[in-house]
Amino acid sequence: MAILVTILKWIGILLLCLLGLILFLVLMVLFYPVTYQAKGELGERIPEDITVTIRVRWFFSMVGVVLMYRDSALSGKLSILGIPVRRFPGSPKKKRQIRRKKKEKAAAEEETVMTTETLPEISRTETRSAAVEEEGVSESAEWKKSGMAARIRRIELATRSKIRQIIEKIRAIPAFFRTLWDKLSNIRSIVGDDDNRKAVKFVLAELLQLLKKCGPGRIATDLTYCAGDPALTGQVLAILSMMPFLYCDKVGIRPDFDGETFYVRGTFSLKGHIQTVSLVRTALHIYKNKQVKKMIHNVRL
Repeated sequence: MAILVTILKWIGILLLCLLGLILFLVLMVLFYPVTYQAKGELGERIPEDITVTIRVRWFFSMVGVVLMYRDSALSGKLSILGIPVRRFPGSPKKKRQIRRKKKEKAAAEEETVMTTETLPEISRTETRSAAVEEEGVSESAEWKKSGMAARIRRIELATRSKIRQIIEKIRAIPAFFRTLWDKLSNIRSIVGDDDNRKAVKFVLAELLQLLKKCGPGRIATDLTYCAGDPALTGQVLAILSMMPFLYCDKVGIRPDFDGETFYVRGTFSLKGHIQTVSLVRTALHIYKNKQVKKMIHNVRL
């Protein structure tokens, strides 16, 4: 009896340890922030002169993801405890090698297809010439007539099928416009409803609150831009001046009114963190809202 009690006691201890470990992991996933950092450099040619590096870390950098966009190619890696577990393809050299292999394979396939197509034609021409020599010119004329008739028949069938397809498409145009009109009227009714407007305002307010919590805390830029026209450059500057983050100490965006072509060049960097509990909270608030549920139901209908 004492042995059985001891075994049950150790089983209970193991179950409690396992439950505590699961609870610890769940709390860590919910409350421990995921930090992110992005750095980039922009050139006058887009997207050739763009270089962006994004780093995401979690739990004292035990889990990390690095994404890099350079030379119009995306690459990255996933690391656990500092050890690369998986690499994402995207280096330009690998892409060039893959393209070269594909071109060589396509050329080889075309060559094999051409050889397989030319061999039967050669054999046909040889048999035709032998038949002409043996049977005479009359049989060759009959063969030509039969081949011409078969070609005319194929052209006639293809023309009929094309005309039938065109007629079916023309007949489907009124139904398409009716369906489009019904969808537009449904969208107008959904947008004009007061409950739907309240639902949209509620969703936007929740997303704005989430952006305040999960948005970048540190922003540093040194950018120069030109829209190609002084008036348009000034309009862009007016729009940017209404954004609060531009008034930070390390944010610098300078317009170029003398430029004649569109360009954006310079460097930027930003840092921030995201908590999973904030994402879950926002999703639950939006999901529980009755007006949002009603709007989704109306859109599905």
